Amino acid sequence: MKFFLGFFMFIPHYFVLIFRIIVLYFYSLLAFFTILISAEYPEGGHKYAVDTLRYVMRINLYFGFMNDRYPPFSGAPDEELGLERR
Repeated sequence: MKFFLGFFMFIPHYFVLIFRIIVLYFYSLLAFFTILISAEYPEGGHKYAVDTLRYVMRINLYFGFMNDRYPPFSGAPDEELGLERR
């Protein structure tokens, strides 16, 4: 059943994911120049990049049938979401 509903379940994640990746792309360009000037990667940008990559991984695991927990619309760590690891 999850296989047939998977496409419709992916649609909301697709829109969120596209927006997050576009913002990450532009922020990466901005961070490039920030690193050139200050020699440090901004902490907020690092957190956003890690959260986006974590979100992408959760989506890939769920829709690749490797995890049964529906992914939240957040890239927050499991501890912040109150989820225990299995």
